[in-house]
Amino acid sequence: MSYRSELIQVAAVALAAVQCEDSGTTHIDARSSLLDELLQEVANERVRQEMKWGPQSHPRAWWLTILAEEFGEAARAVLEDNFAHERDVATIPWDDTNSYGGSA
Repeated sequence: MSYRSELIQVAAVALAAVQCEDSGTTHIDARSSLLDELLQEVANERVRQEMKWGPQSHPRAWWLTILAEEFGEAARAVLEDNFAHERDVATIPWDDTNSYGGSA
């Protein structure tokens, strides 16, 4: 598959994850208002990003780095939500740059 096709799949999985988070299911009708609402949220986020960072033109590797950083933030949110009751996991010493502050 092409790079673009793979990114569309990533976006589709992200959309399904949001839909499941909101409604408990990934069933979607292409004509549903839910799809329109979710796509509008994505469009609004892109406008917000454009206002914050301006137009962007990065190489593929940089875009994947940004995507990995966002994925990491989503993973951290799940970790904190699902394991808040377990002190060792929920209290990882994150510093203000969101990187692990412990020793290796």
